[in-house]
Amino acid sequence: MRGTMKQRLTQAPYDRKQVGQDLSSGGIAAMSMLPFALAFGALAGIGMLAGLIAAVGASLVTALVPGRVPYFAGPVCIVFLVFSACAGRYGLPAALTASFFAGVLVFAALLLRADRLLRFIPAPVAGGFTIGTALVMTILQTNNYFGINATGVSAVDMLLSYRSFGFHANWRTVLYGTIVLVLMITYPRKFKKLHRKIPAQFVSLVIALGLHLCLVPSAGQSPVLEVGAFSHKLSSSGGLLFNGFTVAPVGGVVLSTAAIALSILVCSGSAWSQERKLSVKAIALGVGNMLLPLFGGMPMGAAQEQKEQATRVAPLFSSVLMLAAVLLLGGVFERIPLSVLAVVLIVTMWENLDFQALKTVFGGKKPIQIILFFLCAAATVFLELPYVMLLFAVVTICSALRIRKKR
Repeated sequence: MRGTMKQRLTQAPYDRKQVGQDLSSGGIAAMSMLPFALAFGALAGIGMLAGLIAAVGASLVTALVPGRVPYFAGPVCIVFLVFSACAGRYGLPAALTASFFAGVLVFAALLLRADRLLRFIPAPVAGGFTIGTALVMTILQTNNYFGINATGVSAVDMLLSYRSFGFHANWRTVLYGTIVLVLMITYPRKFKKLHRKIPAQFVSLVIALGLHLCLVPSAGQSPVLEVGAFSHKLSSSGGLLFNGFTVAPVGGVVLSTAAIALSILVCSGSAWSQERKLSVKAIALGVGNMLLPLFGGMPMGAAQEQKEQATRVAPLFSSVLMLAAVLLLGGVFERIPLSVLAVVLIVTMWENLDFQALKTVFGGKKPIQIILFFLCAAATVFLELPYVMLLFAVVTICSALRIRKKR
């Protein structure tokens, strides 16, 4: 009680300087997350609205959670891949139902400290998994990069679809994607300070979209695939709250629930490594992922680290800015070429590789570790991701038990 009172007395007032810091932090997060939100919704085939609901809703949850949340929450690449695989295989209603129950699992796992098992992930498994997911993202989104119109739920399905459809590239789609590719790679390295204030994905999106609007002013004449209207695949309202829960197929929902929950924990573990308040972590990730599917939003994870100087108001500013951008420029965003968003996701996946795990595997020069690495990478590419997540969990638990026996 005394400690709390002393903390309140010594706490800095919320003045103009703090407002500026929160607004700056929220603005950078909005520019960083908005391209991903649009990409996840559009490229998952469920509409940009689903991605926007996830980004805005996650920011609101982190703003309202008691205590300081060390990151901006939102949809992230690995969770997107797993959720998309579940939605493609079992249907969107089943995937949203699984996302809700995944939130329940995440909440329980965090309160029980089950996330500590993530420390026992073997380096070959972690490295192989990150390489494998990057390859899966590349295979799935190469379709949009070249404008081929192929379809497939998994990487194998997409490769077989390429064989059926042929590989007839749209040169303008490739042009937009290549511009984004060059900008995403060079901009953060050439303009490091500017990149911290205006992220590469936002700059790439604006430049490629601006070029497309200049070359093709009318949507009806567009020779490339665009994201289309701001809508939700379920209905105009979308979400479990308005459409009800779906538990069929039961096996698919159970598998999807476990896979989505594991992907949330895996991608959000490092963001909480220094966080002591488990209740804050459980509410932000657990309750947040229970609420988002009710309104048609995709599951969320730790999207971006929050600055030390920022308060919980920063995510609120972020959500308001994203909503304002969509309300004012929604018609413009509907013209975004799919290749632009596809390349943003591909580059992001390769930039987020677990380089420490790769260094451990190949630096040690142990044949067994290198073989395990390639096996994990191959399994991630050739198996469907929900099954990969379950294998990932089994290997991690076995590794933890093995280490405990040695001690």
